[in-house]
Amino acid sequence: MSTVPTYVQSAAQRMAASMGDANPTGAWYVLSTRTDALNFAHMGSVPDNALVYFFVMYGNFIDRHAIVPPGTSDPTGSTVMFTMHKKTHEILDFGLSKQKLDLTQLGLVQAISF
Repeated sequence: MSTVPTYVQSAAQRMAASMGDANPTGAWYVLSTRTDALNFAHMGSVPDNALVYFFVMYGNFIDRHAIVPPGTSDPTGSTVMFTMHKKTHEILDFGLSKQKLDLTQLGLVQAISF
C-alpha cells in the first residue's frame, strides 16, 4: 500500500469538513481519467482525458453550498464524490448521493484515513 499524498489527504479532509462530516466512515480515491470517473459515477459526461483523482467518501453529508429555492432544505446524502485534477489539484466535479460505488472497476483504490 502506498502513502497517500499530502495534497490528496488534505483535499479529502477539507471536502468532508465542508460537507458537515469531518470524520466520514470511509474514504477512498483512485487515479482515473475525468471522462471515465464521471461516466462511472453517472455525474455527467465531458470529453476530457485529463488524469484526475476520483474520491468517494461515506458519511452523513449536507451540501450547505447548494443553491436551493427558498424554504427548501439543503441536499443531503451518504456519499460524496468529487474529482481533483492530478496536476493542478483543482476540484473539477462534485456529486452527493446515497449510492455505494465499487471503485475497483476504475483502478487501484487507495484508502484515506481520517
